[in-house]
Amino acid sequence: MRFNKYLVSLLALFHIGLPLKAENIILDFGGVVIDTSRKSTTWQVGPLKFMRYILAGNGTRGMSNTLRNRLFAFFNLIEPRHSDEVLACDEQGNLLPQCMCDLLAGRRSMEETLYIINVALEKHSAFFKNKSEKKLISAITRMMFNPKIFAKTRKLIPDTLAFIKDCKKDGHNIYGLSNWDKESGKLVIKEFKLDKYFDGIVLSGDVGYIKPDPAIYVKLLQEHNLDPEECIFFDDCPENIETARALGMHAVLYDKTCTADDMYLALYEWEQSKAAYNNFAADYGIGRS
Repeated sequence: MRFNKYLVSLLALFHIGLPLKAENIILDFGGVVIDTSRKSTTWQVGPLKFMRYILAGNGTRGMSNTLRNRLFAFFNLIEPRHSDEVLACDEQGNLLPQCMCDLLAGRRSMEETLYIINVALEKHSAFFKNKSEKKLISAITRMMFNPKIFAKTRKLIPDTLAFIKDCKKDGHNIYGLSNWDKESGKLVIKEFKLDKYFDGIVLSGDVGYIKPDPAIYVKLLQEHNLDPEECIFFDDCPENIETARALGMHAVLYDKTCTADDMYLALYEWEQSKAAYNNFAADYGIGRS
């Protein structure tokens, strides 16, 4: 048994192996299939704004996390999180502000969200440490909440794309399940021709639910008549993984260190564990009427 496990792992790592059954592979988009292009983001926001931010004494160490924390804190000033809002988080476990939840669930458009933020920029000027921070955060929000500009700051993750292409060749069904507003989501799907690889895509902005709400998972399962036990789900948020597992899916946490080989290995090990259980069930008559 141990030999088989390592053999399957070796086959997976070298992309050699027996074709698997056509199970369903479900992928989150942001952080799993699509990432942020730092170069494009810097260009769209404005390199001089970043430089002035640094020169004003805001520092460079951990700048990305610092800006994210300050941005979320500012958004929380605009509208505190509702007590009944689903606990949607980013990949670092930070709760998404209410204005972002409203956008992702399709309750507000990008234009409406940006208007509210622009009003708040003037109303809460005292929140910002200095003028350079206010100008930078203002520029970041203009980038985030303009569908065409935001789409230009995205890029495909090469390892995931390679994994998707190989799985399609092996006969797997590929689905997308993402917390994404419908405006920029449709632009990104078109830009990267994702509908060429995916058998179905469910965006939160289209259906009115955001992960980890079970309703968005159920929407995908019902819409495409999927058995959760025949689904493997990749996502970069632990909270989203927990819901998938609760619904009966095999779920794998995708972090920044993941490669295509890790995804192949997870898929092959899942297949092996399913085969082992099926053999056990057959031997002991489990599931027979």
